[in-house]
Amino acid sequence: MELNYKMTRDLSVLADYLQGATDLDAALDPHKPHIVGISLAVTAETGIYLPLAHDGCANTDRKRVLDYLRNRVFEHSTVLKIVHNLCFEAKFLLALGIVLVHPVYDTMAAAQLVLKDENPSTATG
Repeated sequence: MELNYKMTRDLSVLADYLQGATDLDAALDPHKPHIVGISLAVTAETGIYLPLAHDGCANTDRKRVLDYLRNRVFEHSTVLKIVHNLCFEAKFLLALGIVLVHPVYDTMAAAQLVLKDENPSTATG
């Protein structure tokens, strides 16, 4: 299996990666007081990371990237956003002035529905 993950500070690389994407995943680190980077995946075994606020290294242009993602992904009504723990992540985005527009799918809520009758101590999935 060949994995294809990369980091970029170049908005054109992000645009190329998102070209033709029909859905996206996003994840934030709950232990950070602010967003230091954004990871996106549009297909299995691929991903792209955008450093926004790392100390001691070059970062992407935060405003340009967030404006691009706001318009192309987060507030775009034809892009399916697949998010884990949507309530948590939406708060971070809202603090940046970004409102997640439907369609949005929360994997954490889905897992709770699927596994609602399983005992957590015996669950295998």
